[in-house]
Amino acid sequence: MAFQQRAWLIAHHKMARLETVDAVFTANNDIFSLLTWPSLKNSKIGTLLALYCWITPLVVVLTAETLVVVAGVTEELVSCPSVRTLNFDNEANYDWRERPVMDGRTLRSVAHFNTTSRETKPKDFNLTHFDYWNAASTMYTSVVSNKAVFMRELLVRDESAEEVCSDGWNCSYVVEFLAPGYKCDEVASGVGSKVKKLGDAEPPFNTSLLAPEGNYTYMSMAARENYTTYSWPRPKDLGVFKNEPIIWIGYSTVKNINEQQPKNKEEKG
Repeated sequence: MAFQQRAWLIAHHKMARLETVDAVFTANNDIFSLLTWPSLKNSKIGTLLALYCWITPLVVVLTAETLVVVAGVTEELVSCPSVRTLNFDNEANYDWRERPVMDGRTLRSVAHFNTTSRETKPKDFNLTHFDYWNAASTMYTSVVSNKAVFMRELLVRDESAEEVCSDGWNCSYVVEFLAPGYKCDEVASGVGSKVKKLGDAEPPFNTSLLAPEGNYTYMSMAARENYTTYSWPRPKDLGVFKNEPIIWIGYSTVKNINEQQPKNKEEKG
């Protein structure tokens, strides 16, 4: 602004040629206009102002460490109250008669129970009135288990990342929890292979029952030992795990799932 005012003052009070007037007005953005002798002679203060406009950016660039970029990592340890957690302890005290409510939502169990007495409360259970575990809940099977297994994708609720980290942040966290699980051991692999014993447990079937030798592509045996079909009289320790249950599972697979597979034993493949 000061430079423009000084340029108008020169144009108003001094006689100058047209190219000199043009040089006076453009000296702050055209270096060649700044070096014109008539403009230097007729507008000494204007020239100093224009020179100041040119030198000021150099002060920022040439000042030590003004534009120095240093690579580094900034770490902030904070608490995120919205991080989702897994708590299977609730299953131990879950009562389907009085479902707990949290934040206005009714909590659901991942298990399905049968009962011999709908009206009897857990604290009043006896030899004839009790609940017992039946299977995984329908919601857990249809929404959680099947989607994760068959669709092979993570179960992520919409906008959950924004609720945890807020917009504009990229954060990660680790959730540690205890949950039921199975220890899997491979006791046979390949056509015609011999199924090994699992400790003292004898295998209930062999690979000859599975394709391509047999007619099955999947077979399981999960009701052996003390977990056979229930029959009367009911023992006092009904529903108690006396040892770790052993589940035998056999399945057939192919090397390339994208190739056309044979429809029967006679076809090659």
